[in-house]
Amino acid sequence: MGANVLNRTRFDIMEKMLLFSKKKCSKTRIMQNANISYFQLVRYLDFLLERNLLNSENDNKLTYYKTTRKGLIFLNMINELRNITNPEVETFGNKSIQIVDF
Repeated sequence: MGANVLNRTRFDIMEKMLLFSKKKCSKTRIMQNANISYFQLVRYLDFLLERNLLNSENDNKLTYYKTTRKGLIFLNMINELRNITNPEVETFGNKSIQIVDF
């Protein structure tokens, strides 16, 4: 595993899971795409399902997961928070300006 995987936050993992589940997705697919263990998958699925950020659907003995409208709002909020907390580059019109701390 790379350094990126080790430094992920809970929000990073939930974001990946919700992003991959925009289209119907199986547990295995979510686990592989989010690069998490089965134990983590179960914990995060329970969390996301309980908060209605993710829905489950049964189809021919398989369960699929899909991001809800509330989950999409959550994804937008995470994106907004990233923009606020990572002010390295600000855009003004068509120009990007690098912010330097003194």
